[in-house]
Amino acid sequence: MANLFIPASVIMGCISIMLEYDAGMIRLRPLLLIAALSLFIPHAHGQLPVEPDQLLRELETLRDEREQRMTGVRDNAIRALSDAAANGASAVDFYQQTIRELDFAGQDRESTKYREWQEKNTDRLRDKTFQRAVQLHLNYLLLTISRANGAELDVLLTPLVAHATELQEDSHKALRNHKDMLAEELAKSVFVRRYGLQAWFNGLQDWEMNPGNANGIFEKNILPAMRKAGDARVLNYWDQRIQRESANSLLGGAFAQQRFKDETLPTLQMRRAEELFHIDRASEGVSAMFEIIRDNPQHSSFNAWADQLKQRVEAMRAAPAPDPVATEVQIITPPAVLPE
Repeated sequence: MANLFIPASVIMGCISIMLEYDAGMIRLRPLLLIAALSLFIPHAHGQLPVEPDQLLRELETLRDEREQRMTGVRDNAIRALSDAAANGASAVDFYQQTIRELDFAGQDRESTKYREWQEKNTDRLRDKTFQRAVQLHLNYLLLTISRANGAELDVLLTPLVAHATELQEDSHKALRNHKDMLAEELAKSVFVRRYGLQAWFNGLQDWEMNPGNANGIFEKNILPAMRKAGDARVLNYWDQRIQRESANSLLGGAFAQQRFKDETLPTLQMRRAEELFHIDRASEGVSAMFEIIRDNPQHSSFNAWADQLKQRVEAMRAAPAPDPVATEVQIITPPAVLPE
């Protein structure tokens, strides 16, 4: 006799009628329960109590329905985030709506408590730098969603460079004061919490998750795409970083300045030299690495750098010589001699 597929709801219904409530206690009728469950327990080892093909079809249907729901949630979230990121005012309005939904919805005196929160944060909500910080946060969240959905780095390169460059500009230093927007991982974002987006990022690798970490965004997201394309702008990043950190070092005391000169600066210079190998300028890279090693014998990475340079030189020496460029010979055909 073929096994019949019995939905879980029917099983639970049978069980529920055998439960009765008596003076706050649940009392189970054991004999009836055992009799009911015996209908669904297989009588042979390894035998399914349901029809396998139908079970697998329903399982696939559940999977498809879940994927459709998730896609709908994602699309709605992207539309809402995109609209909010249009400008600072819309961004901070969306931020307020999100805070109300997460922190006040369903509470007693919801409207009163929410208005009290708004009044307490009036100055911050009106602050243009905070509004821009929220906007940048939303923009980076959208870029992260795009990357999680499979967008290639080269497609995202232009907006990523614009985002990271703005974070580094001196005129935008005040942005860094808004740490909840630009100094924490996206997992803690109120917008991620509102839409349950964290699961979308679980498989995302080699991607900076802090929307305010400009160096991390360059090193994880931007420079790999530039290296792949042989883009010489990778050098611009290191030149600007060296200049910026050199200037910042002057703000510290004598010890900090000497530490920067002896350790940090040579490290940054070496990382710039390494980029030359990615843009087909290996000979220049070898020369730059040798000069850094020669000029910084006190550096803690001296031996590691020397080994690295040795490996690069040996690899270049072992590489086959390029094929000689064939000289194009122009063959001149003499004019035909016409018969007289």
